[in-house]
Amino acid sequence: MSFVKNLKRDNKPWALLGLSRRDYEARRPWKAAEVSRAEFEDMLFQVPPELIDEIKLTAHAEALVESVFGKGCFE
Repeated sequence: MSFVKNLKRDNKPWALLGLSRRDYEARRPWKAAEVSRAEFEDMLFQVPPELIDEIKLTAHAEALVESVFGKGCFE
């Protein structure tokens, strides 16, 4: 039964990004990408989950470095 739950969870775009549905809809990432929601979700499902995990890890690491060394430390 847990396999079915995982399959359903993985088919949701907000689950792929590690967000709640409410956060996903509030952030509206498709607006920042300047595409429709359907187009954004189609593109999102084409990206391998490992790449999304790597991007999130890199963004988190950069945020930690900025919090320690201040903004502009990457310039």
